[in-house]
Order: sequence, then structure tokens, then C-alpha cells
Amino acid sequence: MRKLIILGAAMMSAAMAFGETVTIDVSVLNGSVCKDGYSYDADAHLLTLQEDQQFVLAGSSSAVSVFIAKGVKDVALDGLSIEYVRDWPGIGSPIRLENKAEVTLTLKNANTLVASSQCAAIEVPGEAKLTITADDDAAMLNASGGAKPKGNDEFSETYEDEGNP
Repeated sequence: MRKLIILGAAMMSAAMAFGETVTIDVSVLNGSVCKDGYSYDADAHLLTLQEDQQFVLAGSSSAVSVFIAKGVKDVALDGLSIEYVRDWPGIGSPIRLENKAEVTLTLKNANTLVASSQCAAIEVPGEAKLTITADDDAAMLNASGGAKPKGNDEFSETYEDEGNP
């Protein structure tokens, strides 16, 4: 019996080393936490996925931005809704990838990402790679943001008034 318990603990450690799926409900994040390959900074409203594990993001929030560090490979969105609209240019994306990250984003159910007018719903920097897949035909992503080009408001107004996209 004792060997079985030790073997069970060893198997649990081995399973965790290979990376189990970590599910995070963004609607219940509060305070600052650091565990299971992710951290949440309540002051910055920033959820950081930082280890090579499979993550599932679910729930609804208007106060969470997700940063995916390089090394994280698989993230699923399962009924996720983030409306991260901020007035500050360059920091209003609901999901941002670190440069050189290579991530597969798997859609499950209906998902919504709303960004500030000067930001993308999913920010993918120059050398990062993003692949989006779906579990089934019902899976979808409604993403919006980026209505104004980066720059000052005067330029943005002129740009929009000229009828440019």
C-alpha cells in the first residue's frame, strides 16, 4: 500500500511536469495571485500566462487583459468575453502575445474580445506567430477594436473625416 501511495504521488508529479490543463475563469479573478503557471496582478488588471501548459480561459470581464508569454503553446477560449476598453494608446488589447511567442488559440463556444479604438483585439507583435483553430462549427470569435490609427486625436479625426478605412 505504501508503494502505491508513493507511486501515485510520483505519477501526479510526472503528470504536472508534462503540463495539465489549467482553467482560469476571468470573472472571478481578484487580488494578486501567482500559481499554476500564471499570475494575476489586480492593480494592473493583467493576467499573465507564463509556462508551457495548456490553458483554458472562460468567463466575462471588463477589467482583465491577458498577456501570453513565449513558451506558452496552447490556449483555449471557452465562452470568454473580455471588453478591455482603455483610454491609453497601446494598452487596450484584451489579449497580447509576447514577441517571438508561438501560440495556438483554440475556440470553444462563442467568444468576444473588444479592444480600445487604437488597439487590436489580439495583439501579435512582429516575430510572434498565432494560429487560431476551432473545436467545432459552433465555435466562433467576435473581435473588435482598432477603429483609429495610432497617433494623436487630431490626426485620427482628419483620417476618419477623409473616409479612409
